[in-house]
Amino acid sequence: LLKKDNEELLSKLSGEMKLPTIMVMDSDNNVIRKFIEFPKGVKDILINSPKEKTQEIIDEMRNGKYNDLIQLDLIKFITGKKYEYISFERLDK
Repeated sequence: LLKKDNEELLSKLSGEMKLPTIMVMDSDNNVIRKFIEFPKGVKDILINSPKEKTQEIIDEMRNGKYNDLIQLDLIKFITGKKYEYISFERLDK
């Protein structure tokens, strides 16, 4: 789905308004896993870096520097093995 015209559904299901958002749901439409915007490895880097480095790290990710972290996180997400989601809200701490 596109973000436009689906903001309410996206917020209801994922709790965030970020893209890309990928979710695995059970037969009762409960979200059991979600991948939102950044892989855990990049979020860990962002959390442990000074705020003034945030945009630089995001730009590096978008330019492919962290493709290995994205791939690893997506494999864990798809298989459900050792997948861990970190809320983007932790980046504001």
